Amino acid sequence: MILDNNYTQKNKVKFQLDRYLHNLNIPDKIVVYFIHTPTYSPNFNLVEYIIHLLRLRAFFSIIFIR
Repeated sequence: MILDNNYTQKNKVKFQLDRYLHNLNIPDKIVVYFIHTPTYSPNFNLVEYIIHLLRLRAFFSIIFIR
């Protein structure tokens, strides 16, 4: 499972997954590995990428269309 490196989100997801597996009575049968993204990684963040594209389009329209 790939997680953001935000401390609160990491712990929340791990806790919820652990609780979910215990509710299914299979916590020892499944092994989950957690991979954390680097602290600042806009290349792995879809929202950052979309914002980047929107800024490029807005800049293009301001410079070349007007």
